[in-house]
Amino acid sequence: MARDMAKRVDAAFFGNLAAPAPKGLGALTGYAAVSAGASWTNVDPFTDALFAVEGAGQTVDSWVANPADAQVISKIKTGTGSNQPLLQPDVTSPTKRTIQGVPLYVSAAVAPGTIWGIPRARSLVVMRNDVRVETSPDAYFSSDRIGIRGTMRVAFSFPHAAAIARISLTA
Repeated sequence: MARDMAKRVDAAFFGNLAAPAPKGLGALTGYAAVSAGASWTNVDPFTDALFAVEGAGQTVDSWVANPADAQVISKIKTGTGSNQPLLQPDVTSPTKRTIQGVPLYVSAAVAPGTIWGIPRARSLVVMRNDVRVETSPDAYFSSDRIGIRGTMRVAFSFPHAAAIARISLTA
């Protein structure tokens, strides 16, 4: 149940779902839009996004990509004929991935072809109450089952849209 709720929060955070879901990054306007061209070939779009966000007075604290895009980016090499990946792992933390020194996270909720550059100070997740889990055996008198329901009240706020970067592939 906890994994399902986390997936739904991610879908709302990165998407533009219908009410009563809160509006996420997919509904945001005024962000720093950066084009990566037709395919992921180098880290130049990330450099452009970093400077666009810095121009708005903020710093990108994390990149979030769809797993398919992260996989493609992690296979980019340092040059033609080289087998050395452009993105080097941190030797102190081998599972950590960074682009331009900023951690790269993956979420299936991010639309393919899109990578978000998010500053921690300008991206808020607000929970009104703790998650509530309730059980009820009442609806299942015909068998030995129990109904379980989880309720979460959450909202998102992006008070400075220009401080958030969206890197997109173009068709």
